[in-house]
Amino acid sequence: MKGAKLTKILIAAGLLLCVFSTDPVFSQEHRQRARVRENILTLRLVRMTQALELTQEQTAEIYPELFRLEKEKAELQARLAKHIAEMRLMLAKDAPAGHDIARIVETVTHLRRDIRRKDEEFEAFLDERLDPVQKARYFLFTIDFFRGLGEKIDRARMPAPREKRKTMF
Repeated sequence: MKGAKLTKILIAAGLLLCVFSTDPVFSQEHRQRARVRENILTLRLVRMTQALELTQEQTAEIYPELFRLEKEKAELQARLAKHIAEMRLMLAKDAPAGHDIARIVETVTHLRRDIRRKDEEFEAFLDERLDPVQKARYFLFTIDFFRGLGEKIDRARMPAPREKRKTMF
């Protein structure tokens, strides 16, 4: 009985996904997010080039590798988001099946590990191409860049402050 109910929920979710994936608003939002991700990556590359004082040769080697790894990470993150959404749906049920949750938790754990491995792969790639000063600059750059990015995103999400109204009385 519970399995049939879960099947119906998953079919309904799949149908909704199909409808929204062909919906121009949904696909426009997807394209906009991809553009934002690409713009952030481009900004990161420009700032990293400046902060590390990369040579043209280093830049020519690093850029394609970073683009490749970031594209792979984006695909993993999309899969991760799908599984997290599925997990939320399952947990919203009164009595989610333990084995189904365990399967999704295992998948999420593997995807998160794969994403971390992509970051480690890029750092190992850089390790072979940067001198010790550039490596130190890279660590500081990464911390500062992502901290600043997080702060800017938080500010962008905050509602604009309201003006106080003056009353006549």
